[in-house]
Amino acid sequence: MEDLVKELTVSLGTQEKNPYYIVDNLVTLNDLGFPHLLDEETWQRLQSWKFKIYSLCILGKLGKRHEVLPILCGPLIDDILHQLEQPIKTSANMFYYSGHDATILRFLTALGVEIETVPPTSSTVVLEIHELENGIHAKVLYNWQEQIIRGAATSLVPFQHLVEVLSPFRMSLETFKQIQRNEFRNE
Repeated sequence: MEDLVKELTVSLGTQEKNPYYIVDNLVTLNDLGFPHLLDEETWQRLQSWKFKIYSLCILGKLGKRHEVLPILCGPLIDDILHQLEQPIKTSANMFYYSGHDATILRFLTALGVEIETVPPTSSTVVLEIHELENGIHAKVLYNWQEQIIRGAATSLVPFQHLVEVLSPFRMSLETFKQIQRNEFRNE
């Protein structure tokens, strides 16, 4: 990967050393129809490495991801769970959140849903809540395909299981801001 990043910086004439920025910009420009300036062999190498580079930069090292997920998406998870834990009103409730591909990847990782590619533009994650005779259940869909979350055998799980899967990554916005203030003071 280091060789590829060096080759990209030379080919593109850039001083940027962050592989995520380089790869993300190249792939985005290509997706928008702009031609890339790389020879075909380098482009193919970039294609084979892009998800590994992307997930490393977005989620961190494989063994440390669960440690950093609360910082990366904890306030989002906290807000989602807060909304879902409210008493169900007589009318249907729907909540929309918008985020980047990085947000989607982090949220899916918290759920234990493994994907092998960068989430495409306009990707969707849906949490469906079902009130059934035997209680409240949840289902996760990624790009309209049912997903099996960590610790489940099927896509439809008791709501409490969804809460238990996401809770270790939950972080209040106040705690997140406090951590940011502390980091800023330490710099």
